[in-house]
Amino acid sequence: METLKTLWLENWKIIVGVVVVVLGLITTYITLKTAQVNHKAAKEKAAAEKQEREERQKREAQQAQPAAPPEIKPAKPNFAFNQGEAFYEKGDYKNALVAFEKSVAVYEADENAQPIDLAKAYYLAGVLHYELGEYDAAYKRYIAAEGIYKNDANANQLELGAIYTAHGNVYEKQGKWDTALIWHKKALSVDEKILGTGDLYTATDYNNIAVVYKKQGEYEEALEWHRKALVVREKVLGKEHPSIAASYNNIAVVYDEQGKYEEALEWYSKALVAKEKALGKEHPSTAMTYGNIAIVYKEQGKYEEALEWYRKALAVCEKALGKEHPDTAATYNNIANVYEEQGKYGEALEWHHKALVAKEKALGKEHPSTAVTYNNIANVYDGQGKYEEALELSVKAYRVGVVKLGEDHPYTQTYLNNMRNTYARWRADGTPPFEAWLAAQMKDNILS
Repeated sequence: METLKTLWLENWKIIVGVVVVVLGLITTYITLKTAQVNHKAAKEKAAAEKQEREERQKREAQQAQPAAPPEIKPAKPNFAFNQGEAFYEKGDYKNALVAFEKSVAVYEADENAQPIDLAKAYYLAGVLHYELGEYDAAYKRYIAAEGIYKNDANANQLELGAIYTAHGNVYEKQGKWDTALIWHKKALSVDEKILGTGDLYTATDYNNIAVVYKKQGEYEEALEWHRKALVVREKVLGKEHPSIAASYNNIAVVYDEQGKYEEALEWYSKALVAKEKALGKEHPSTAMTYGNIAIVYKEQGKYEEALEWYRKALAVCEKALGKEHPDTAATYNNIANVYEEQGKYGEALEWHHKALVAKEKALGKEHPSTAVTYNNIANVYDGQGKYEEALELSVKAYRVGVVKLGEDHPYTQTYLNNMRNTYARWRADGTPPFEAWLAAQMKDNILS
């Protein structure tokens, strides 16, 4: 005992020093692990928000078209086609698709039908498949339409250009950016040859190309093409046309993605002034700009300002579009994201569930946009430590991604990574291995 006491007295400084070093190493390890977990969670949340932002931007881009593509309609529409057109105008895409596919079958069975009418029926059936997130089916219909157009020397080449654009849209949805650019540039080549560089159809091609460059992170190219579109639209339409406001918005979106928030707000404000003047404060397109401004404030951490602008957008959407419209659902999601940023998980779940109800009713449980909301809710549950509930919804999102978008699509990969990280937090011992667990969840590839 005396020996131990003597050793302590002689070496206490060294012993204490060793203990301090060990405690410091333990503290550093814990800090690093916590930072890694927080970094992963932040990356998962950022990926989910980017998906929802892209959905919003796509809707804005659709509203930005100052001139629709040439009307692709059979010269002799059959009864089923007329039914489909009526459903489409009401926004009832599911019944519209059934009717358009019946129309295709009627044309295919009619020996006297004009091939070009069949091609137009193929194209319009493809449009409905696309709207419902059935991209492979849309692609097959577009290919069939394209083949007929190319074999008809008298076919309207502008309509063929519209089919090229449709191809580009499908590849864009599948995350195949390079292939999407090829098709959008083919459409541009057709339109420039027939209409020239100063036409509104051509400006729409410029915009489509810019959107793909933005998704690739090629921001300078995106801005260049958006500005080309803006020059044409200002020259043809004047600076007070609603489509000019949409071009301002497109430029703002690029700055927003770059994190250049002041520039983004400047261009969004220009868009807002133009839209309020041309369309009024209660138009859905104006509401979308309210939402865009809110996004910037949220990204700056100005949550009250963000909620104020989102509520303005929501009031317009619910009044003009109804509570079950996809744009209204997107606003519900965006409000939920603000509450989640503030750590108000109860409010976040309430708003995400409102979005889910709207999307499932309007688009169905198997639509890629619905999968985004499954993923959003899963992220909230994960933040609350409710890992089983999170994984249940992550599996739903992943199944939709695999079936509708493919395993390699960026969205699908995001769902997979989120699910893997949640699983690691749930099963810290890694038992069973994640791959084995996932295989069990996916064994019957049924979306329910």
